[in-house]
Amino acid sequence: MTFGPFLLGAIASYVWSRLALHGGLRPWRYALPASVAAVGVALAAFAGDSFPVLLAGVTLAAVGIYAAIPIFWSMVSASLTGAAAASGLALVNTVGSLGGFLAGYATGWLRDATGTYTTPFVVMAVSLAVSGLLAATAYRGHGRRVHPESG
Repeated sequence: MTFGPFLLGAIASYVWSRLALHGGLRPWRYALPASVAAVGVALAAFAGDSFPVLLAGVTLAAVGIYAAIPIFWSMVSASLTGAAAASGLALVNTVGSLGGFLAGYATGWLRDATGTYTTPFVVMAVSLAVSGLLAATAYRGHGRRVHPESG
């Protein structure tokens, strides 16, 4: 049962990446799956004892997250050139690693403080939604499509 959400996530990653490759890397190509993931995590947070609702939430989260990851890295790579690309990618990787390290502690702390995992899940859902909103607005004034092969 646990392979289902991640199999669908892998399929979504491949299909969404192919669509972006042919249609250009527009900010909404990241914002949409990040928003889907936010809805999925929020659904899982409030699933309670309902296994079907929890499975639907985890599936939406996996599909959204795995579809967003390659678009995110492609947009970062295509947006930077030369030395800025190396520095920018290193900064993004460092912040991501730090976040991955601290997230476990923050989840435990929030769980201990509230007595439930709902709060850490809500924080994760809000973080995903904010990242989607930031991506949707970050390139608003540029009026151009970012192509991964032109970076």
